[in-house]
Amino acid sequence: MFIDRINLNQLRIFEAVFRLKSMTLAAEELHLTQSGISQHMKVLEGALGISLFDRISQKLYPTEKAIELYEVCKEQFDSLEHALQNFHSHDEMKGKVRIGMPVEFGVNIVIPLLGVIHQKHPELRYQITFDFASVLDEMLLHGEIDFAFIDDYRMSPGIEVEEVFKEKLVLCIHREKLKTFGPVQYCKDYFEKIDFVAYQKNYPLLKLWFKEMLDWKHPKLQIKAQVMDVQGVARFIQGKVGAGVLPSHLVQKLKKEGHDLYSYRQGDKNAVINPLKIAFLSEKTQSASVCFLMNEVKSLLSSLR
Repeated sequence: MFIDRINLNQLRIFEAVFRLKSMTLAAEELHLTQSGISQHMKVLEGALGISLFDRISQKLYPTEKAIELYEVCKEQFDSLEHALQNFHSHDEMKGKVRIGMPVEFGVNIVIPLLGVIHQKHPELRYQITFDFASVLDEMLLHGEIDFAFIDDYRMSPGIEVEEVFKEKLVLCIHREKLKTFGPVQYCKDYFEKIDFVAYQKNYPLLKLWFKEMLDWKHPKLQIKAQVMDVQGVARFIQGKVGAGVLPSHLVQKLKKEGHDLYSYRQGDKNAVINPLKIAFLSEKTQSASVCFLMNEVKSLLSSLR
């Protein structure tokens, strides 16, 4: 590369000479000798194959090439100075934080909290990835995100997890669809004849609901649709396709919007708990901003319980 021919310190010296229009003043500013400054300029001109200054009556006059080089150097030095100041300012909450999260939990719970935090710390920037825990696991291992929110998933060794929120999951169905299956009964015969909408392959949330509510570990369900996000499940339920598991906050929202949904319940219990956890690489050095944001979000989530 051409830049390998040049000592970058020479560009710093050139920038000072150009700005001050004097080798003497540049030497004073940089704590160098005037002869040393002059020698650096001769070496730089030799490496570039151009003249940077005309010397007329003991005054320096920059050439057109020097003016072009100065503009480039000034921009790059300013950018480098700004970056170095950010690294030095450990206590300032600024910079980009990369977070992974499930779509529904992220959109409805986490992002509003980030909005609250941003009012006090506007220098923070966010890069959000919505995906499943299995994908976020890989992204953490490859350093593509700083931390993630996950549900009940076994993460790879080296990834530390901490429970931060208890999400209530409700099995619900449109009341018009409910009527087609007769009176509600909490037994296998009843649930094996109704239609379901599944979230993800192998319907983990439906299995969790039946395990917790009915101690039914291997339900044989009629899955009429399988989608990859909770909003899709909600749409199918609204479309009277079948029953599905939704977060309680989404069920409440849909009911307020006028959707006639029925929530299955067993005695006084109508929801199961899906623990949400924060996950991060335990041995990775995190920036002050990442550490602050993790702790702040955890604190705000605890207030919502």
